[in-house]
Amino acid sequence: MRMAAHAPRGNPGILQRLVLGQTLRRWAGAELFLLGIFLLAELFSSMWRLLALDAKIGDILLWVGAGLPAHAVEVLPVALLFAITMSLSELHSDGEFLAICSSGISLQSLGIPLLAMAAILGLGLRVAGDLVTVPASLLKENLYRRMTGQGKNTGSLSEMTILAGGGRFVYRIGYSDPETGRLENVDIAGKGEDGSLQFRVMASRAKWGGRCMGIFKCPRI
Repeated sequence: MRMAAHAPRGNPGILQRLVLGQTLRRWAGAELFLLGIFLLAELFSSMWRLLALDAKIGDILLWVGAGLPAHAVEVLPVALLFAITMSLSELHSDGEFLAICSSGISLQSLGIPLLAMAAILGLGLRVAGDLVTVPASLLKENLYRRMTGQGKNTGSLSEMTILAGGGRFVYRIGYSDPETGRLENVDIAGKGEDGSLQFRVMASRAKWGGRCMGIFKCPRI
């Protein structure tokens, strides 16, 4: 008993890489599967209207491709949760999890690579939200309006929400005219480092001008 009490703890390195590899493969498969469902559902729901308006196939494919970043961000948490759950469930169902715990390797040490992967993905989503997702969503909106003949003269947009500063600033705009810089039904909220609401500005009309954080322009109310 005394020798068993002082037995060295197992090395989790090999098992950590095994679980991480299984999780990455399942996450990639789940991401592609869910992303395909989202894109096909959106395409089939709008295909009849775009074809009726004689939209070009190239424009339709570009419109579908512009929606990839936003949909990828939407399905990523669900796909990651599915992959982690399936990997740990397989270890438990095969009896391998009991053997792992018996060797002195805890669940906390086994899940360190998974936590690191989740943290890296979270930081990547925070950066990609401002640099990729928002511009791609605007491109998609402009393509759809051009193919359907909406907003040909002014390029105006309605019901638009923009996240800036990694989610610290939220702009909600009921109507915007990029050519004149006119905004209507503006709602601006700013959050602190802890996520608490620091300020909120609401106005029925505003003017688009100036700059916020060197990236997004600020409305002048």
